Amino acid sequence: MDRQAGGRQPDDPIPRDTVAALRAAPGSHVPAGRVVLLGDNLALSHDSRRSGYFTTDRLLGVVVRRMGAP
Repeated sequence: MDRQAGGRQPDDPIPRDTVAALRAAPGSHVPAGRVVLLGDNLALSHDSRRSGYFTTDRLLGVVVRRMGAP
C-alpha cells in the first residue's frame, strides 16, 4: 500500500486529518480486516474520503510501484 499517498493498512494510525469520513471512527488505529484507500483524483475517486474503511476482501490488486509522470 502506498503510504506516501495516504493509504493505510491494519494497525496504522487512522488518518483523521485527511479522511473526514473517519474523524469519528472509534479507536486510534485502522482495525484488522480494513484498509483506508485514497484515489489520486480528489473530485472523482470513490475512496475512503467518502466511504470510510474498505474491507480487505474488496481489494482486487496491490500497488507494486508508483509510475512516473508522463
